[in-house]
Amino acid sequence: YMNSMLQILNSINYFKKEIFSVEENDKNSCVYGLQRLFYELHSSKNPVSTLFLIKSFGWNQSQLIEQHDIQEFNLKLSDSLEKK
Repeated sequence: YMNSMLQILNSINYFKKEIFSVEENDKNSCVYGLQRLFYELHSSKNPVSTLFLIKSFGWNQSQLIEQHDIQEFNLKLSDSLEKK
């Protein structure tokens, strides 16, 4: 679910432009996580990990393996971005 949402967001040029326009120094923030993820998706030929992005939401180990729906992820991501 999360990977599908991230691929959709990665395909929206306006969204990516806005994410990259934010100067983010906090390497634990979701904005930095998205910047890093989008960069790696375009520059790497290897699979890209989303672990750093997931950790930026403050999810613990048990929440990482628990299945959530895409709407829940979208709300969490939207809330985190709105705070920035």
